[in-house]
Amino acid sequence: MRRVISARSVCEIVLLIASMTCYSSSTTLASEVLYGVKVVEGTLVVRSLDLTGALVEQPGSLMQPGNERLNAMFQNQDRSINVVRTSTKRDVTHRALIRNIGIPGLITDASGRRVDGLAATDSISSLLILKSGPPIALISHYTDTPPFSLVAFDLRSWNVIALHLPWLDPNARYGHLTQCPDGAIYASSREIEEGVHIIQIELDRSTPREITELQVDGRALRNDVSDLACAPSGRLYALADPNYSGSNSLFAVNLSNGAMTRLQIFDVDRMVFVH
Repeated sequence: MRRVISARSVCEIVLLIASMTCYSSSTTLASEVLYGVKVVEGTLVVRSLDLTGALVEQPGSLMQPGNERLNAMFQNQDRSINVVRTSTKRDVTHRALIRNIGIPGLITDASGRRVDGLAATDSISSLLILKSGPPIALISHYTDTPPFSLVAFDLRSWNVIALHLPWLDPNARYGHLTQCPDGAIYASSREIEEGVHIIQIELDRSTPREITELQVDGRALRNDVSDLACAPSGRLYALADPNYSGSNSLFAVNLSNGAMTRLQIFDVDRMVFVH
């Protein structure tokens, strides 16, 4: 069972998040480079996209276990690129795993570790290294189904230090945490038979704030986005395949009206801006 923390503990975590600093302004990217991953026939394919030249490259690939699912991708303080893995085996104690796959320009199967403090049925749906404060993640059942909760981690031990902050709709699917340079934290949400919404998570509020519903060509997006990422420029991007072509494309998102503008094919399932 998941632990429930008191209101006092929630306040303490908020103060901790506000007081800690993980990144400085000197890490702002001069260029906007996306790294993405996709599992293809037992191989973890890594692809990069430099938005200044719209050039897609494949800097490397790694073996991928067949009994794992990739849930998220993030860059750590040490510049390492990481993927969040979920074990789909039955009767395992730790399902949430983190795999270091190297740094930009040097892809290698560097190391891996497990995340402690979660129930055996829980997995990490999305993980975000905040610009200020400890990492946060969306937690779900390991089948990536509701209910979802938001947790914080101790950056050194990767143990859970808070749960259920803020409270989320138990009937909705959440995913794809990302943070913009101004500090705003965004994610996606979707209820059964509904469109995809962009929400903003403010850690000092009890509930997330809905920003907009995503649209393609003036119509609501019906098949979910694969990921979201906010660029150093502050622009939000989404991975999606609205026409069921079998390959994801990169879209620019207008947060004022939810309109998605297709930029180009970027055939990955998870992505992150790297420096």
